[in-house]
Amino acid sequence: MLTDKKIPKDVTINVPLLAIAQQELPAKLAATPPGSITDVTYTLPQTVALLDKK
Repeated sequence: MLTDKKIPKDVTINVPLLAIAQQELPAKLAATPPGSITDVTYTLPQTVALLDKK
């Protein structure tokens, strides 16, 4: 897991923004309750790759 990774406290990690394709928009809007937000969930390999870029 990430226990072996040394992550400085003052580091900035740039993560990819949420992207929703036009054809996915109606389904994403229908699945997002009013007043809430949608978010990106990153897998462990994606997280490790983002940390390794630093």
